[in-house]
Amino acid sequence: MPRRCKNRKIDSSTFLDDSSGLELIKLYSLRLLTRLGAHRSFIEKAYPQEITFSNDNIARLIGIDQWLDNKLGEDDGVEITTRKEVLQAIQSMHETAEAEADELVPAKALQHNSQQLTQILGLTKTESHILEFIVQLHSSSILEEVTELLGELSLNQLIQALSVLLDAPLESVQQALSYKGKLQTTGLLNLHSDRYLLKDKVELFSAKFAERMLSKETHPLDLFKDQILLTEPSTLKFDDFSHIENSLKILRPYLKFAVSTKRKGVNIFIYGAPGVGKTELVRLLGQDCGVTLYEVSSEDENGDTLNSSSRLRAFQASQSILKNQKAMLLFDEVEDIFGGYQGLFSNLFSLSSQNDNSKGWINRALENNHVPTIWLSNDRECMDPAYIRRFDLSFEIPIPPRAQRERILREQSDGLLSEASLIRMADSEQLAPAIVARASTVIKSIQPLLTDDEKNDSIGHLINNTLIAQGHKAISLSKAARLPDYYDPAFVNTDSCLNDIAQGLELSGCGTLCLYGPSGTGKSAYAHWLSKYLELPLHIKKASDLLSKYVGEMEQNLARAFRTAEQDNAILLLDEIDSFLQNRSIATRSWEVSQVNELLTQMENYSGIMVATTNLVNNLDQASLRRFDLKLMFDYLIPEQAWKLYCQHSQSLGLKKPDAPQKRSILSMDALTPGDFAQITRQHRFRPIKSHVDLIKCLQDECALKDTGNKRAIGFT
Repeated sequence: MPRRCKNRKIDSSTFLDDSSGLELIKLYSLRLLTRLGAHRSFIEKAYPQEITFSNDNIARLIGIDQWLDNKLGEDDGVEITTRKEVLQAIQSMHETAEAEADELVPAKALQHNSQQLTQILGLTKTESHILEFIVQLHSSSILEEVTELLGELSLNQLIQALSVLLDAPLESVQQALSYKGKLQTTGLLNLHSDRYLLKDKVELFSAKFAERMLSKETHPLDLFKDQILLTEPSTLKFDDFSHIENSLKILRPYLKFAVSTKRKGVNIFIYGAPGVGKTELVRLLGQDCGVTLYEVSSEDENGDTLNSSSRLRAFQASQSILKNQKAMLLFDEVEDIFGGYQGLFSNLFSLSSQNDNSKGWINRALENNHVPTIWLSNDRECMDPAYIRRFDLSFEIPIPPRAQRERILREQSDGLLSEASLIRMADSEQLAPAIVARASTVIKSIQPLLTDDEKNDSIGHLINNTLIAQGHKAISLSKAARLPDYYDPAFVNTDSCLNDIAQGLELSGCGTLCLYGPSGTGKSAYAHWLSKYLELPLHIKKASDLLSKYVGEMEQNLARAFRTAEQDNAILLLDEIDSFLQNRSIATRSWEVSQVNELLTQMENYSGIMVATTNLVNNLDQASLRRFDLKLMFDYLIPEQAWKLYCQHSQSLGLKKPDAPQKRSILSMDALTPGDFAQITRQHRFRPIKSHVDLIKCLQDECALKDTGNKRAIGFT
């Protein structure tokens, strides 16, 4: 006998509200129990005289709930005592339901939305029915419970089950679920070979998709709004991207042509550091082409990150939905899509993993997309080279040149920064426009509470915090690299006239200089002086700016340094070049050689002015020395230079005019440099120099620290 239990009613939330939809679910359930044999798990025999049901809710759904609380043959006089007879009753209900099957339709909203998708996507009748069934399966807990009676299913068993449930030919179901079928190519469904229950094996587009299909009659795009978003207008203009003018001269007319001719397979790859304006540029391009720009979201409505498979299905869906619209698509943060295809694409479609090469699949997707798509990344290294050639254009958006950075700073800061701070910030090659915009927005919101100095310090604080978080150096707002107060080429001991060299560089506009010699002799200072003389910006790169713990990253840093210097028409100063231009003959690692090779390549191709400095010229790669147009030794001051410089500094310190004994002391020092005098001047701020005795003692102390045994041996062998 069926077991006694409480007379529970089925929770209406487990069903669709539409009565027609409920009757359709009942039909599916009866087909599952009878035609697919799920009754074996549903009707249980616990004892010789007792029959039980594995799920009371199912019993209530199909209409045998009267047997749940009554002993058979006692209360109602019905003598159904065997499992066979219970099954016969269920089969009778199934026959009745099948007689009315043609009149059963899904819930009204589901029917409407399904018809729209069918029309837009060109779905077959079977594909449409499968989609409707899967939506109901993901929305109805009772239907899920019935399908669970089937147990674990293989892909072939899944196809057979759907064929029976939907009363559709087996071959049409196979075609509909094929990896080449529209249900999968549009991203509506995704099959999983590694999952076993029916619901788990067939994944819908998104978690919200079923709910939207059933909630109300809506526009097709609204069904995907958790992952396909309408973008906002750009806040920038093309003038803000003048540093990529050459790329835009090609890209802008090409996109217009692609839109007007409905060209297939249009894909653009744009990369660059975070905050350089990649997304804003795409928005501008959308406006420029007169199209509606949509974006594949990287997170759902709850702010949770979407996995790569979900985002790629959104791409597929958007290509199908927007096919006949004047639209363009933005796909940001593509690292998880292209950065490991074997992990993503081999598992993206369970069926395709058996029948198609995953890499080939994405290549075909890039060749056949109907909607022009712009793919964005922070790093080109994420992109497999095999994919790169599939893009019509690939280019980088670098940090804007200095003049442009300064203009952006002025516009975005809107008077929040002092002139001195603004100039120093503009010197930073890592300062992306988005960083400035975000910091300015924050400070503007609280500026009535701040003084002018506090505004300046606060925006600088926010910008520096962001730079540090990104792995860059903070910008010093109190101290900037500049020419020493008393620097004069006349106080540099070298065989060549530095003024003549500056004039020659002014005429030619290019040249590579290697300045070598002891520390403090004025090598780096000469680069600063040269920058001022030629009225050119100075880009300073030290070893700490270029070296990296990651193989290959230093080469990228070097290439970027030369590129930005050329872009800004700046003098490039490579300080302490011996740190990354070591002799290749003693290299023990392959990357050490590649770093030197990269630097030499960049030097050969550089069309501007480069100055390299080193204290250890003998450690440099000998072959590399030939790449410098001029190698110039900076030595210790000759006595006459030292004396003149001493007189200048003593006067600036407020000391009386030096006399002969002091001159003899200065002339006796053979290792003085301009840097020694600059050092003493800095000491004076906190340890005042009150007499010539103090000044000479300080200079003698500086000389005593130097190893001058081989000072004249510096040079080339």
